[in-house]
Amino acid sequence: MELRMENLPRVSSIEPLAKALNTSVGELIGDFSYKPSLSEDDKKLLALTAKQKKILLKYIDFLSEIEDL
Repeated sequence: MELRMENLPRVSSIEPLAKALNTSVGELIGDFSYKPSLSEDDKKLLALTAKQKKILLKYIDFLSEIEDL
């Protein structure tokens, strides 16, 4: 596949596009070396066990069902 300039986003649109996709400009353009700093809450969520994550997801589903009522 040939890379053509008309297929690429304008430089001015890359930052808003990254923001809209909830990602960094680096990740959007393929630079995965950037590691954003995580908040303490994010670190706690990442440290949850598989069982804890499953329970948390069930709780979130339960809350969304209540909200739909």
